[in-house]
Amino acid sequence: MQEEKNKRPQWFVMLVFLSVLPMVIWFMAFERIEPTDETMNFVLNAFPLFLFGALGFSYYLYPTRRELTWVMLALVWLSYAALLGLMLI
Repeated sequence: MQEEKNKRPQWFVMLVFLSVLPMVIWFMAFERIEPTDETMNFVLNAFPLFLFGALGFSYYLYPTRRELTWVMLALVWLSYAALLGLMLI
């Protein structure tokens, strides 16, 4: 019974996997955005670490803290939107 509780549904695993795929945007952003200061350079270099950390925690915490999982997934997608906005400026 405990093993069934810790199991993640297939749709959730696919959602986490699909959340990693837009990482290609980061490579395009790194080419298109000229870092004007150290802060922007740090953000562009730390983005992959944030992404994999947030998605890893989301995957790990799903069986016990589902609310936190959804918040972290929302932060990842909002970060993608912010990076896209930074690319378009």
